[in-house]
Amino acid sequence: MKKAVRNLSLIAAFLFHSCVHKGVDIRDFTEEKLQIRDVAQESGSTVYQRATFHDGEKFLIDLGFERFTEKAQQTLNSGKKIDPVSKAALKETLNYYKQLESAREISALTYSLLENTDCFKSEECPERDLVIRVIVQQTKYFPLIALEPLSSEAQAKYKTLKGDAALDFRTEYYEERGHERFTLEKTNIAKILKYMSLRQKAFKNPSEEAEFEKFVDTHLYEVLSPNYMANSRQQNRYLGRGLIAVYVKLAKDKNCTLCMNKLENELALSDVKIEQIIAANYRLKNDKTDQLIQLKNGDLALEYSQGGEAYLISMGLKPAAPVDKEIAKSNKLISGYGGMLPNVVNPAYKIIRDRLKKNYVISEDQERLLEDYWNPESSKGFSHVGIVQVKTDAATQISLAWIWDIYPQSDAVGVVRPMTPDGFAYPERFIRIGFARYNAEKLRQKFLAQKSEQGYLPVVWKSSSSFMGLKSTHEPAPEDAQDKVLPLVDKTKNYEWPSLISKEELNGLIEKAKSMNGEEWYQTEALPRVFNQIREYIYGPNALVFAKGLVNAKAMSYCSQLVTLSYLQSMNFDLQTHADKYRTLPKVAGTVMPSMLGQALDERIIAPGGLVWQSDAFESLVQLNFGRARGKSQQILTADNKSLAAKYVDLTAFPALDKIAVLKNSEKTFDQELIDDCDDEE
Repeated sequence: MKKAVRNLSLIAAFLFHSCVHKGVDIRDFTEEKLQIRDVAQESGSTVYQRATFHDGEKFLIDLGFERFTEKAQQTLNSGKKIDPVSKAALKETLNYYKQLESAREISALTYSLLENTDCFKSEECPERDLVIRVIVQQTKYFPLIALEPLSSEAQAKYKTLKGDAALDFRTEYYEERGHERFTLEKTNIAKILKYMSLRQKAFKNPSEEAEFEKFVDTHLYEVLSPNYMANSRQQNRYLGRGLIAVYVKLAKDKNCTLCMNKLENELALSDVKIEQIIAANYRLKNDKTDQLIQLKNGDLALEYSQGGEAYLISMGLKPAAPVDKEIAKSNKLISGYGGMLPNVVNPAYKIIRDRLKKNYVISEDQERLLEDYWNPESSKGFSHVGIVQVKTDAATQISLAWIWDIYPQSDAVGVVRPMTPDGFAYPERFIRIGFARYNAEKLRQKFLAQKSEQGYLPVVWKSSSSFMGLKSTHEPAPEDAQDKVLPLVDKTKNYEWPSLISKEELNGLIEKAKSMNGEEWYQTEALPRVFNQIREYIYGPNALVFAKGLVNAKAMSYCSQLVTLSYLQSMNFDLQTHADKYRTLPKVAGTVMPSMLGQALDERIIAPGGLVWQSDAFESLVQLNFGRARGKSQQILTADNKSLAAKYVDLTAFPALDKIAVLKNSEKTFDQELIDDCDDEE
């Protein structure tokens, strides 16, 4: 019986998606044209026009769910002459940030519905308990399709295939599974929100009900589809963070200990600690450790995952100054040549990865080579970095941590991103994560000494220029071909990065640095400028794209360069005491593989690890390795998806179905109503 109900639910879910988005396949990810905020503003007294909805919106905006796309669109509409590379970044911002902003809208709507729920503080409250189920579902670590084990049936089929047939089978399986999971989650949440609205008699007429459904469906599409698309930003569960924040706010406002206990207990059953989200902590957990690391404004988040690029970055760079080199060695941030020589230019790595994707057996020697790119005994340090910002609501003391970084988005232009802590360093098979902190007092002293020696710098950085060019010819691209181009470096032209703090503003910052202690000055004067500058890199006229190959060029930045640029331009302050250097062997490798390193070999380099081996400001570093044990537990053929993925995806599959039907005075299930609705449209 349960299987039959589940099949009906899935059929209805697919029909529901096709009714509202006819012709839209999640794998195509056709861009929505609907202006969602206009829908809300033009409607009458629907649920999302309540004062509580706007209270929830403001609360979430203050916690980091900001209106980035509106500001990017304003920049594009301003009439200013914008560099083609920055224009491409702004256009990608319009697309990339839809997920975060739609998460805010669904969370604000849920807040409004919960606030108007009479039973919220009662022992039995269906609406509250349904929202808790969604929170658990959307907070769980397990959203990645690529890490989901194949079903038992798929495993049996996959084992019989080799080569392109195996690759095609696996690709198609995950595309279909992604479509199924997206549709199921989207339909379940829509049902629950509809159920809560009907319980409150929120709609005055059918048109309000239809607009509500349109609002919910469109936002859920933007929120959930990126989690399950191939080559997409699958790692961030924005909706879970938004929902848990508004739920806890409501529980605190209503002084409901019962409500908090119920949420904490349900999260604990899925091995999630509530402090991970609402108290700005990162959970460091492996077989030997389980601790919460309190994150703080200005912390550096670092990551190293298995791969040739990470291997080259972490092993190919070293500190220039001997004193920095000693600090780097003591913190295991740099490697010797021992593990590098046989691997750094070895084409076998790519061959082995391709063989694994195509389900071929690899030898012990090949397995060893594959793991050498991660092996902490030979490959140390970090290959990616971001900067932490903590946003706190003063009334409730709810704190959300965000990690700002920049990284390529598959073949799309990479933009500056607000990552969730668990999304930034997703606990996948091979990974090293770390959090480093500067000593604020030492940083203040360094700032004062640097400004005393250098004075005001009108130009803080010099680099090459860049442009949008055709991929095939490396020639400038026509204005109407943005989807077929990529940012390219023009080393024949120079670009000077200007200071974005005036001389007068800098003098004021210096005077405050003289009169304040380090922590007060750093948190109240320095870092706000840095974070405001990072936002300008998202939606301002000089927006940035990711610089592949550690390139230093106009409107382009790689991860550690982003951190340094934000300090340089907003504070006239250079974090680096000494420029980092390439080792000799990577210089040779850069000639052999110019797409990875060649363009940057004669430029100033900022290694991700280089930001934490500064001898006069570095204070602490916490790091943890996930290794072979975790890898074995996540092999693709080790478990049935019903015991893992489905357990967390299908949590809210059925509770609201019959209740909605009863509210509508119908003997039909809600699934059958969806089928009928589609038939009516046809």
